[in-house]
Amino acid sequence: MPNLAARDAPRRQRRLSLRVTDQERALIERAALLTSAGDVTRFVMRASVDAARGTIEEHEVTRISGEMRQALYDLLLNPPPPGAALRKLAAAPVPDDVELIEN
Repeated sequence: MPNLAARDAPRRQRRLSLRVTDQERALIERAALLTSAGDVTRFVMRASVDAARGTIEEHEVTRISGEMRQALYDLLLNPPPPGAALRKLAAAPVPDDVELIEN
């Protein structure tokens, strides 16, 4: 019976090329032998995708301590009274280029 997962998997059609030194190539090939049965493409893809995901997560996810989370919740649930600047802003007319959306 054919492997359905392999048949339904998205096919890689785009190329990504890079130049490396002889030492870098040897290092990558050695690591590929140890982790990907010598498949350099698979090794480089896995390492690149893992690094890309990690980089994106570092920039898109904010981690805070339990203490900071509790302080945020407290401020959201019990906000301080508005200051003078916020009262002034709320009293100002809506600019012509701003569209208000009502629920």
